[in-house]
Amino acid sequence: MRETAHTGGRKFPDNALFNNLAVVKIQNPDGAYVKEPVIGSYVEPMQPQVVCRRLWAAMPDRDDSINIDDINKFGDVSQALGAYYDSAVKDGRAIRE
Repeated sequence: MRETAHTGGRKFPDNALFNNLAVVKIQNPDGAYVKEPVIGSYVEPMQPQVVCRRLWAAMPDRDDSINIDDINKFGDVSQALGAYYDSAVKDGRAIRE
């Protein structure tokens, strides 16, 4: 991710996005959501691709450094993946049985 950002003229902090991706929201019995680390800190390879694409597209052109505030503002994992899957279903790219 850092190399791709560098090629595109932006700086990317170490582990900032991975730390965001390595967390899942778990719903408690009372209905409240809490964030829990992913066991083994494993991230599916597609997730950073989808999130980075959305992050890159949403950031202002003149912003040349991706920081934790940018990730929180433009790179929300749940929103990015949800939008990707929603788009895939609407475009007919979803897996058909």
